[in-house]
Amino acid sequence: MFRPALSTASIHLSDLLGNPWYQLTEDANDVELGPNPYSSVQTFEKNPLLPLIELPKALNHNGIHTVDLCNQHIPSIQKTYLDELRSEFESNKVELFQVLIDVGNVCSIDKTEQSQSMSTTKRWMEIASHLGATGVRYVPGDRSPTAETIAISAAAFTDLADYANSLKLAPATENWKRMTDNPEDLLHIIKTSNRKYGLIADFGNASGPNKFETLTQLIPHATSVHAWVELNSDNSINSTDFIRCLQIARDNNFDGPIMYLGGLPGVQYRESRDLWSGVDEMQKLVNQVF
Repeated sequence: MFRPALSTASIHLSDLLGNPWYQLTEDANDVELGPNPYSSVQTFEKNPLLPLIELPKALNHNGIHTVDLCNQHIPSIQKTYLDELRSEFESNKVELFQVLIDVGNVCSIDKTEQSQSMSTTKRWMEIASHLGATGVRYVPGDRSPTAETIAISAAAFTDLADYANSLKLAPATENWKRMTDNPEDLLHIIKTSNRKYGLIADFGNASGPNKFETLTQLIPHATSVHAWVELNSDNSINSTDFIRCLQIARDNNFDGPIMYLGGLPGVQYRESRDLWSGVDEMQKLVNQVF
């Protein structure tokens, strides 16, 4: 049976957390604020409405017991903070399903960049393990898929899966960034790695003329879903599109977390509803299908 969930990448939740971009310091023993590579305007609010440490309680209060946590939203990796955050997840009965590692290009043909990306990914895995996460998600990176970069990615995925497993974390990947725009490339990397991988099927990243074909290929392998709705010009949900995405999941016996990410276009969604009204809207449509 599917379970409703949120990700700290969810549009409104990210806003409440202040939309920070924390990155590892050079020695990887702490984090520091850096520029958000996915935003031309830096919107970080230094006094967030919802500090991360209070997130588990807020989720529990609203009936959400599964969450993905983006690495860039973790404001400290000191042991005392990580212990406290883990305790909050556990005491509020919220599963930290995955830490989403949103940095690195393990597919790079540049050996220095590739090595650094591998080290960074493994360091975030260690942090995820300390937090008691069930798993971690990472992707090959933002390079064009070629025979060479696909082979490099597959070898990296073998190494990273082994490291994740040594930390008792379930490794997973996602249809995100240039290397995996094509579902055949993503599935080939997983297969060639010769390791067991979970997979996030992201509705928003599949957008385009081949959206439903992409999801039809990915969802049979999916262990979680990142659910996005598309908005009409009057701010209402394009329920036909969203329901079709959900039906693909249902018809493939999907039974993992459905993470409510929000709606696209993002600015339109952000300005037309708040976090919990948006969650309620999406939940009603999911209940219709499942």
